[in-house]
Amino acid sequence: MNKSFLLITLVLFAVASTPLSRPSAGWFWELGNGLGFAALVVMLYLLIDTRRGGKVRAHQLIGYLAVGYLAAHILWFLIGDAIAIEYAKPGASWSMWSAWLALVVLLVLVVSSLPNLRPANYHSHLGFRRWHRVLTMVLLAATVHHIAGSGFYVFHPLQWLSLMALSIFLLWLPLHRNRGLPPVQFVPAVAVIAAAIALFVVAKVFLQ
Repeated sequence: MNKSFLLITLVLFAVASTPLSRPSAGWFWELGNGLGFAALVVMLYLLIDTRRGGKVRAHQLIGYLAVGYLAAHILWFLIGDAIAIEYAKPGASWSMWSAWLALVVLLVLVVSSLPNLRPANYHSHLGFRRWHRVLTMVLLAATVHHIAGSGFYVFHPLQWLSLMALSIFLLWLPLHRNRGLPPVQFVPAVAVIAAAIALFVVAKVFLQ
């Protein structure tokens, strides 16, 4: 298993489940938000994931995993809690609109990067890399704003510093180091995330 993926998963879920966060709202909300944190784990990992050496397919599959977790996070609340539909109305808070922005940007990233659509969306490989990175930064900013703005998990200064330090480091690393990481395999990644979500729910519901 890729050590970088494991480390990102550990750090992010540790920040979210620390006693510094708000008291638990129950297993339903913790599980649904665990799916949201799972999406962020994958997004953060993709910042340093390599596409070189024939590893494009592995990168794409992990990207689809981010879409799946984010979609599951949204549908979990929209289907399971009638109140959640208020978050999709014009009067919703800015942090909730950041979540919808993140979903749109992630879908644009995935669809525009498909091999058969990429030539129509980008004039060159360099242009593709630049726009891919810009959109990734917008996606990350919107996601972090959504999590921090909701105020349920990340509101203490130590949590803020930890999340921002992790994000900045992962954005900086590819600029100063050859991204020669081994690809993350789809099934092990799902297993690691499932274990992290389970521990997250237990920690929030039963241990705090």
